Amino acid sequence: MMTIFKKAFLLIFLSFVLTGCSFDKDYIILFNKEPITKDNYKIDYICFEENKPIYYAFLTSKQFEFDFIRVQVVKTSDKTNILGYTIAYTKDFIINRNKQYFTDYIILRSKGHYIMQIFYHTNLNAPIVLRDFWVE
Repeated sequence: MMTIFKKAFLLIFLSFVLTGCSFDKDYIILFNKEPITKDNYKIDYICFEENKPIYYAFLTSKQFEFDFIRVQVVKTSDKTNILGYTIAYTKDFIINRNKQYFTDYIILRSKGHYIMQIFYHTNLNAPIVLRDFWVE
């Protein structure tokens, strides 16, 4: 009986997530093992070492719409049947609306599969872009 509730909850949760998220193709996240510059921005990694900096760039083909973004990194787990997500990192940033990029780095201390998602502060329910990566 409990598995029926889990399956129903999963179905409802996924339907809300998939129908509630609208991703704009004008945004992208790039990852690198070194600080991102004009010379190396085309080199994109998805596997990193634990306790090492993971540099990222949030790029747009147009101007940023708002002054504040929230960067959130979620760790996924395959050891659970449902909702195997934990928040590994969250930070709010003020961005320069005159630029078409934002760069920073994070350091993650445990191995696993992660998803980075970026939100505008005007809508913290739906990320404007997300991208997954691994720490080994």
